[in-house]
Amino acid sequence: MRAQQLQQLVLPMFSQQQQLLPFSQLATAYSQQQLLPFNKLAALDLAAYLQQQILLPFSQLVAASRASLTQQQLLPFY
Repeated sequence: MRAQQLQQLVLPMFSQQQQLLPFSQLATAYSQQQLLPFNKLAALDLAAYLQQQILLPFSQLVAASRASLTQQQLLPFY
């Protein structure tokens, strides 16, 4: 009962913005293997960022942070 009320409140907001599928369609798509599991999606997203050089590889970030520590400056960690 509570879940239905929640769906009635939340789903119209998402469907109006047309950014997310209604949950029932999302579950169907997932069961039909149309959507990647979240961990694979996150890994692909991170790989895309790394390829675009938005993020430094972790080893370079550590090396740069150590170098800047000796100069009493810290790199922003984002």
